[in-house]
Amino acid sequence: MLPVPTYAGEVKDGASLYYREFILGFIKEKKFTVRSVIENLTDAGVSDGSPEESEFTVTGFIRQTDEGYTLTYQEQTEGGKVVCDVETGDGEVTVCRRGAICCVMKFGKEPTSTVYEIPPYKFDMTLRTKKIRNTLSLDGGMLDLFYSMNVGGAEKNVRLRITVN
Repeated sequence: MLPVPTYAGEVKDGASLYYREFILGFIKEKKFTVRSVIENLTDAGVSDGSPEESEFTVTGFIRQTDEGYTLTYQEQTEGGKVVCDVETGDGEVTVCRRGAICCVMKFGKEPTSTVYEIPPYKFDMTLRTKKIRNTLSLDGGMLDLFYSMNVGGAEKNVRLRITVN
């Protein structure tokens, strides 16, 4: 198994600089645009106010795996830094966030339950995927996730769009 580059482009397990350059030759550093829209809906499915939107551009890494692609980037939240790994493959997507926010969110055909943690608080969360559109490649593309999430009894519809330039 090859060492995994960290966000800063370093390689874990003390690999030599030569080996680091060899590994990074197979990983493309790219700029990403991440757009998240959270919309509160009533029980009837009607918006009960203006959506909560955030958009930011980060530089991260994209690499091809046997199953699809993995994006790794770091974002800054109100609570601090969060490292995100987004893995695609076989009609499913996994978003792993660690740092100021910790959670593993799995998107696919079946609803999934997980824990959403903003230390020191933990919340049960259920995800229901509505649509996944994925055109990612090493040259760029887009990942568009549309899903509902229930956190602590509050249901929200969310669209997460990641564009790799």
